[in-house]
Parts: sequence; C-alpha cells; structure tokens
Amino acid sequence: MALRSSRRTQRGGRVATKSKSNNYNPMPNRNGGSRSGIPLHCCDGEVELWGLCYSIADTTEIDLHSNQLSGEIPPEIGNLTNLELLRLSTNQLTGEIPPEIGNLTNLETLSLSMNDLTGEIPSTIGNLTNLEHMDLQANQLTGGIPSEIGNLTNLRGLYLRLNQLTGSIPSSIGNLTNLLTLYLDRNDLTGEIPSSIGNLTNLDYLDLGSNDLTGEIPPTIGNLTNLNVLNLHYNQLTGVIPEEICNQGDSSPYLYNNQLCPPYPDCISEEDIGSQDTFNCSLFIKAPDSGPQRPPVPRPQPNPFKPSPYDPNAVSIGGMQRGGRVRVKKTLGGHRSRDNNVNKRAQDNPKGKFKK
Repeated sequence: MALRSSRRTQRGGRVATKSKSNNYNPMPNRNGGSRSGIPLHCCDGEVELWGLCYSIADTTEIDLHSNQLSGEIPPEIGNLTNLELLRLSTNQLTGEIPPEIGNLTNLETLSLSMNDLTGEIPSTIGNLTNLEHMDLQANQLTGGIPSEIGNLTNLRGLYLRLNQLTGSIPSSIGNLTNLLTLYLDRNDLTGEIPSSIGNLTNLDYLDLGSNDLTGEIPPTIGNLTNLNVLNLHYNQLTGVIPEEICNQGDSSPYLYNNQLCPPYPDCISEEDIGSQDTFNCSLFIKAPDSGPQRPPVPRPQPNPFKPSPYDPNAVSIGGMQRGGRVRVKKTLGGHRSRDNNVNKRAQDNPKGKFKK
C-alpha cells in the first residue's frame, strides 16, 4: 500500500514524510504504477504519479530528479494545485509538457531539464505568475517561445537553452524585469533582438549565442549595467555595433562569428570582435558629415538665338559659325565681318555703326 501523508516532499527518489506512517514506499516506480505490479488505488483527494499517491490538498513539493523516470508527464499533475516546487530533471521523460501544468498557479520552481521532452512550450505556462525559476533546458522542445512568458514577472532565472526552439524572441520578454539570468543559447531562434531587452536592468547573465538572430544590436543593450556576461556570438547580427554597448556591465562581451561592421567601439577589443563576415558592410558605412551642403548651381544652357562665337558647333541665325570663325551675311555698315571680333566691335559701337 502506498504512503499517504499530510505533507510530503519527494527528494532523491525517496519519500520524506512529516507524519507517522508504517506504510513506507522507498522509491517511486520508474515507469508508473506500483512497484509490485499491483495497480494502486489512491484515496479520494489523492493523485497517483509514478507509483505514489499524492495528496491534492497537502502536497507542496515533488522532487524526483535523477530517478530514471520514463514515459510522459501525466496530465494529472495539474491537480496538485498547491505545488510550489516540481523538479523532474535528469530523467528520460518523453512526450510533450502537458498544458495542465498551467494549473499549478502556486508553483515557484519548475525544473524539467535534461529529459527528452518534445513539442512546444504550452502557452498555459503564462499562468504561473508566482514562478521564480523555470528550467526547461537540454530537451528537444520545438516551436516558438510563447509571448505569454511575459506574464511571469517574478521570474529570476529562465533557462531554455539547448533545445530546437524557432521563431523570434517575443518582445514581452522585456516584462521580466526581475530576471537575473536568461539563457536562450543553442536554439534556432531568428529575427532581431527586441529592443525591450533593455528593460532587464537586473540581468547578470545574458546568453543569446549560437542561434540565427539577425539585424543590428539594439542600443538599449547599454541599459544592462549589471551584466557580468553578454554572449551574442555565432549569430548573423549585422550593422555597426552601437556605442551604447560600452555602458553595459560586461567589459569583454562575446561578439565573434557575426557580420558586424567596423568601425568598432573603442571599448571592444579585437579578441572580443574576433572573426566577422564583413562582406556586406558597405551597406552600413555612412559618409562623413561635412556639414550642410549648398544646392548645385545650375549650369547655364546655350542660347540658340545668340550662339557663342567660340563654340565651333553652334549655328547662328544671322550666319554660320565654322571652324571657329563667324561669317555674317551683312553688317549694318554694309561690310562683311571676317573675324571673331564681331561681338567686341558691336560692344564698342552700341548704336550699331562700324568705322570704315
């Protein structure tokens, strides 16, 4: 018969009870069901999980990490609405995270890391508004990071690294102003780093490395003055590194293996810049600012009715210009002009009379 207690904590695969009982089951069944193979019959107000009966009213902690548990997480886990800690890390659990996990609104710690969980992170995770620590790293989770994660404003640690998550980082992540650590590295995330990341001013560790992030580093990164580690390496970030990066706390951020363009801020060493693909950097180079430019002066157009006598290609109305000389049919004084000084002579005689 399984143990029933008024309050129980499952740690290290053994049951620690705070009430006296002679019915002691030392280990949970790794595959579910009772260890003897006889089906369990839990009492009303209890839930069977991995061969143990848990009181719905009194169970506040379940810690079964490193117990070689296999199979799926039972949806009945959502009945334990008074749970404050659920740790099932380092097992062989498979299948999807049940959406019923969103019923555990008193949960403060959720650790499902280092299993073989698949599927998407359920949007119901946003119901866990008391959560302070969420660790889902090192699984095979796919799909995007749900925007509802921005509801978890009490989070201090968020670990989603080493999965197969896709899509962009939701801008709602900027709501998590109590975060100290944010691990999103080693996924397949795309899109730009949201500018709302600059709201996370308490961050000590920010790791977005080894994804497919694009676009420019937002200047709001400079708001993260408490950072000790900033890791943006192995992405496809482009453009010029904003000078504001010198204001954030990590004096030696990991920026290598991107497409970041010179000139680089003086606060970033060549070692931190590392290898960059600068093939497209000409698109981001700005011409030096030489002050306001005057509009170009329009070039005067030749007057066809008054051609220049020095233009060998011009044709006059009163005569023809050939080989640099003007031949005038007849002047006012009855004489023909034989040289290019006709215009000058006309200026000397404003009345149009030529000297003989």
